[in-house]
Amino acid sequence: MSDVIKPTFYVQQKDIVLPGDLIAEGRVDINSIYIFKEGSRYYSSIVGFVEIKDEKVFLIPVEHAYLPKPNDLVIGLITDVGPTYWTVDINSPYEGQLPVSETLLRQTQATIDTLRKFLSIGDHVLLKVISFDRLRDPVLSMRGKGLGKITSGKVIEISSRISNMLLYRKRSIVETIARETETNIFIGNNARIWISGKDSIMEDLAVLALKKVESTDLNISTLDLIDFIRQEKEKRGGVSG
Repeated sequence: MSDVIKPTFYVQQKDIVLPGDLIAEGRVDINSIYIFKEGSRYYSSIVGFVEIKDEKVFLIPVEHAYLPKPNDLVIGLITDVGPTYWTVDINSPYEGQLPVSETLLRQTQATIDTLRKFLSIGDHVLLKVISFDRLRDPVLSMRGKGLGKITSGKVIEISSRISNMLLYRKRSIVETIARETETNIFIGNNARIWISGKDSIMEDLAVLALKKVESTDLNISTLDLIDFIRQEKEKRGGVSG
């Protein structure tokens, strides 16, 4: 009986699983609609990536996951600092690595202390993917125009499908929000968005508008979107029109 209760995992972080693959057995904390239980065993119902957070197991469907490609521009979150590189969460099953050589920091200055002063855990950074082959974590670069630490504004995440639509096919929606809120809006290839404006109130309005677009699944007209933004602006003491 104790062997059944004792948790056993058959997958690791970032593993790719197929329908029917055994995920775990015993008394484990499973938090995914894509995992089904038979007896004391848990199985995958999809093709997906394994995500393990706080000892909970999740599955991310392949079609929903961001898979890095060279030259992608991504908004990363620094999660760890090593002796010669930073570990970066890029909203993907794969963690990115930012080597010192791909920043403006000289390698001769590379110590844990100097790296932490240059980029700290929790910092958001605009980066470019320079290589990735699924056998090795993506390598990132800060070298390039406009790349670097994000020091102002807000960063949000939206669904990858909506993000891709806004990035490639519905740019007019982004332009409308930016114009009405007087903000700059950058959409990364990894479904993270950076909003920067003249003040936090306008940035919050832009965030609200983007979330509204996401909640309607892009089914909102330009006029309705403008009306929504101006009504929210009025609530905050702004002047519409």
